[in-house]
Amino acid sequence: MRVGIYDEAQTLYGPVDQTFPTFKQLHVQEIRLNLYWGGQYGVAQKRPLHPADPNDPAYDWSLYDRLDRYAATNGIELLLSIVSTPSWANGGAGKNHAPTSFASLQTFAKAAATRYSGSYVPPLAQQDPTLAGPTDPLPAIKMWTAWNEPNNPVFLAPQYKRVGKTWRVE
Repeated sequence: MRVGIYDEAQTLYGPVDQTFPTFKQLHVQEIRLNLYWGGQYGVAQKRPLHPADPNDPAYDWSLYDRLDRYAATNGIELLLSIVSTPSWANGGAGKNHAPTSFASLQTFAKAAATRYSGSYVPPLAQQDPTLAGPTDPLPAIKMWTAWNEPNNPVFLAPQYKRVGKTWRVE
């Protein structure tokens, strides 16, 4: 059995230089993190011109690159859950609504998978020199999900649509 944890407060917003060594001491083997596509901590605050390219200037991966390197340094694997649709991808319907075209999610997922394939070296301007050398690839992330708890409308809505006098699963 693997030991895993989900602690968004400490991983995304906390002092990761202290958090990951603590997780290592606790023998944590994997951490599930939300990879925010849009929203406050989103990678894609504006529509990318080349959405499958992790180097598109619309993307800001810096938070996740840093977490990826800290996790690898401490022997912890990451499981990333893509959540939070950017407003430009769903007509402003809200971050918990699916994109109007699933091709946009597919191309974002491709960009993320390429970036965290284990062989991708970010451009120098995107690297944190305290965590990596100029030719060090980002550590591989091999576990992925889309929409944590898609049956929960907090994460993905709408769940049901009224059809006449009954409700139908969307």
